[in-house]
Amino acid sequence: MQKLFNGLYSSLLKQNVDFNVIHDLESLLESHPNNTKVNRDEREIILGPNGGKIGIACQVTMETFGSTEMTTEILSSEMGVSKEEYKSMIGNGLTDELKVTRPEF
Repeated sequence: MQKLFNGLYSSLLKQNVDFNVIHDLESLLESHPNNTKVNRDEREIILGPNGGKIGIACQVTMETFGSTEMTTEILSSEMGVSKEEYKSMIGNGLTDELKVTRPEF
């Protein structure tokens, strides 16, 4: 999973997309003159079956996004692996890993 996230993050940076903007979102919203009050509510989830229904829903979303043709093309190239190897990573490899790990987000 770490290799997948590293590839995604690297690809986004090359496209000038700041994946970490979530950390600055509160101050960005507060800086707008029409926003009088910003409420922040953070939740941690465990990705995959060890995170219950929400963890499974997030896993399905990640797998669905990760298995599109465009994502496969971009991330396999970014990670320096074949499309087949990438598909194996996003498919069974990720599913198997999430059964035995508890990655928190």
